[in-house]
Amino acid sequence: MADTRFRVLSSPNPKQRTAPSWKRIGQSGYFLQPTAPNRFATMPRSRRTRDFDFPILQDADFVYFYPEAKHRRYWKSLKLPVILVLHDPVTETTLYAPIGPQLTDGGTIKVDKRNRFIPESRTAIQSCCEIADFDPTTVLSRLHDIKLARDGGKSVTGIEFLLACTNREDSYFELRMCRVSALLDMVNGTEWFSTVASHYEFVLRNVFAILESQLTENFREQFDKEWFGLEVVPDIIVPLTYRGESVVKCLWDNPDKYLSTQPFAHLGALDAHEIAVAISVAAQEESDSLDRSDRIGLEPR
Repeated sequence: MADTRFRVLSSPNPKQRTAPSWKRIGQSGYFLQPTAPNRFATMPRSRRTRDFDFPILQDADFVYFYPEAKHRRYWKSLKLPVILVLHDPVTETTLYAPIGPQLTDGGTIKVDKRNRFIPESRTAIQSCCEIADFDPTTVLSRLHDIKLARDGGKSVTGIEFLLACTNREDSYFELRMCRVSALLDMVNGTEWFSTVASHYEFVLRNVFAILESQLTENFREQFDKEWFGLEVVPDIIVPLTYRGESVVKCLWDNPDKYLSTQPFAHLGALDAHEIAVAISVAAQEESDSLDRSDRIGLEPR
């Protein structure tokens, strides 16, 4: 991981550059240049400057930003969305990241190198700004209310469905019946069970909840065509939106609040986080196994 020193600038003189059309999206912009000593100039309300130095680390996928505690406190206090913009004048590359969800844990702020600050990013930036008033707990409560009864008084909910069908490391949602089957295998304690109408209804209710909550890029057209037209369970993979990422993060930060250990008691004395990991790993392994086979993901229903 490279260690680069950056200069933080926010254009103290607004006449130096034309105000971009997205200026109302964020509170302020920060442009970082690899040089030292580092200088910080506030946006035009104040022309005072002061020196401070901090490292920015990066690897092949992310730039890691370490804001000072006072800046973190200020950004957390804002009612507006906070978007960090990093600019490398050597490569003429500009990146952005909505950092509101990352301010809560006090750790490093990760900026994905795929998030290029270009005109085509406008829709994505607008979407991430919408999460400022978005409450992920509302979605999690809705998913928790979607239940599928199992034998022995057990039940699984949309929470387990979300865990089984998302990859939080690579930030995507994958609708595959093999992922749902892996979840039901864990609950049943066996790989032998028949898929019945209630299972498909469970999938359908969760998919509609996820689409209506805008947790992923919209896949409704493909889903309707395959589910209702071809009468199969689709094989769909789509990126999570910023809403989806915030919901998944909230779930993984509070698994004991949304995940019941009772349906998984036969697995041993696992806590909620361990069960979440087990569900996620089992579903991902099943999906990876399907990819390595000559089978297709579509499943007649």
